[in-house]
Amino acid sequence: MTGSRPSARPMQLGSDWRRLHPLSPLFRAGRFVVVATAVLADDLATRVDLSPAWAALFLLGALVVGAGAGWWVWSATGYRVTDEEVELRTGVLFRRHRRLPLARLETVDLARPFVARLFGLAQVRLEAVSQGESEVRLSYLDDSTALALRDELRGHLEAAPAAGPPPQGIRVATAELLASSVLGKIVLVWPALLAITLVLLTAVGLSAALAFALAVGLPIGVFPLFVGLAEVERLYGFTLTEGDRGFDISRGLLNQLHQAVPIDRVQAVAVVEPLLWRHFGRVRLVVDIAGYRGGSNEDRQRSAVLLPIAPSSVAADVLRRVQHDLHLDRMASVPAPAVSRWRAPVRWRSYSVSWDGSHAVTRRGVLRRQTEIVPHRKVQSLRVTQGPWQRALGLATLHLDTAGTRISARALHRSRDEAERLAWEFRRAALAAGE
Repeated sequence: MTGSRPSARPMQLGSDWRRLHPLSPLFRAGRFVVVATAVLADDLATRVDLSPAWAALFLLGALVVGAGAGWWVWSATGYRVTDEEVELRTGVLFRRHRRLPLARLETVDLARPFVARLFGLAQVRLEAVSQGESEVRLSYLDDSTALALRDELRGHLEAAPAAGPPPQGIRVATAELLASSVLGKIVLVWPALLAITLVLLTAVGLSAALAFALAVGLPIGVFPLFVGLAEVERLYGFTLTEGDRGFDISRGLLNQLHQAVPIDRVQAVAVVEPLLWRHFGRVRLVVDIAGYRGGSNEDRQRSAVLLPIAPSSVAADVLRRVQHDLHLDRMASVPAPAVSRWRAPVRWRSYSVSWDGSHAVTRRGVLRRQTEIVPHRKVQSLRVTQGPWQRALGLATLHLDTAGTRISARALHRSRDEAERLAWEFRRAALAAGE
């Protein structure tokens, strides 16, 4: 429940309410300073007569204003944990009182942004099953308080039944992260740029080749390098261990995150095999968790990774833990019909679907092979769609929709009759699994 009404005075908190760390207002002040710096930089770009004294005074004023505003917000913010719910009160001009029932609590994660770590602070993130705003962030608490609160709240979560012996803790080597994230992206881009440069050098001349290399090749070639290094920073020290309800993940170099992956909320699993990885027997595991939004879009994408890179045997052990009744080796794979080559001339051979009484599995991709695994009990709807080209060829695509949002399981370019038949068969399997 969330309520709001105008006010000009901070809320009075009772003795049973807890406050955030007193240094929290400084982080809000930092935002004011960043904005003020941007404004000052723009002013310096257009005016050269601004003295250093005025610039320093301007930044100092922004810091004071930011600290004052941060303190005002901090004084009106409080939280408490009862036997039934977590409550959060915020707001100065508009008050908000949020109640998150412990019965709907799904995950309790701990984040340590780089600047907060310098002060020994951490952020507690609470995620609940909800159709609306489902996440509560307590920013910031001192590290010991955050750890104690996380353990206290996780004690209210129902433990999931174990599905066989738990795997040992898995830590992804930094060398493999570098090879997969940086070298993998460079190998895909740099040879193509080099080939174009050589063609221009041979066909046009040195000036054209240099112009292309500096104006086009250099920016495009450097971009994947930065993307790869950013991914390494996010996934640095990636460690997967057994938790009370599934797995616990720790990752991050500058900004650390400690999160839980509840097995009972996993809607689907994807096994990703890029072309360069397959030669070395490496795969990536991605999961789709119902109701887990994880903050920003960037956070959501990163939280989907269960294993960024691992040997196939290790990934298979983790996959068996996530989907204990999965038997891929017993499923017969049915390829797409030959007529689908007119719809996807290169990729049609990679499309296939297989299933048994507990799971449906779809496969696709040539350069980036992906296998989507969906338990029948998690399927919420089945859709058969046809585009104009598919209708002309008598093809259709079957979609398996779950409560997740990251993994899209699709049986691509099947014959129309086969897609309809599979939809009814999967429907019966979903109803039987739900009984």
